[in-house]
Amino acid sequence: MCKFEDLNYRNISNLRKEIEKLKEAVYKDELTHTYNRKWIHDKFLDTENDNFVKDGTLAIIDLNFFKLINDTHGHIIGDKVLMYVAKQLKITKESVVRYGGDEFIVLFSQDIDQDTAFKKLDHIRENIIAKKLKSAEASFRVSFSIGTYEFEEGDSLSAVIELADKNMYTDKVKIKQRITGID
Repeated sequence: MCKFEDLNYRNISNLRKEIEKLKEAVYKDELTHTYNRKWIHDKFLDTENDNFVKDGTLAIIDLNFFKLINDTHGHIIGDKVLMYVAKQLKITKESVVRYGGDEFIVLFSQDIDQDTAFKKLDHIRENIIAKKLKSAEASFRVSFSIGTYEFEEGDSLSAVIELADKNMYTDKVKIKQRITGID
């Protein structure tokens, strides 16, 4: 290979690496290193109408008492809690998305039904609840609520989130009867 071809190949290779870095920056939440909303829209939805392009199960996760954690232990600890929960959710080996401040979405493949998705996430939740997290000299617990919903190709994202959210609030009532705070 002549020097010109070698130089051209290296330039193309470097450009490809830069493009991959840019894609990652566009699709990743900087704090939790999970995907973001844009990723859902670009990878799972028809760009014209925000409908799913394939079947699957969506789970919405909402941290319980997160404002209390921030108010009691500070926002730095709150950020560390978000990073910890995100890391635990990634154990599912599914797509984890930071959807909002203390809300995550896990997108399961069509092979995993709503009940199986809930059981996997409940197992992770129980492991998180069992662990005491530390802040300076204080310790506290973290919990979250789960709502799952099986969607089909053509279902709208907003409708699926609304149904998963409804299921999450049912779970929130149950978990908050058991876990009444962060102690």
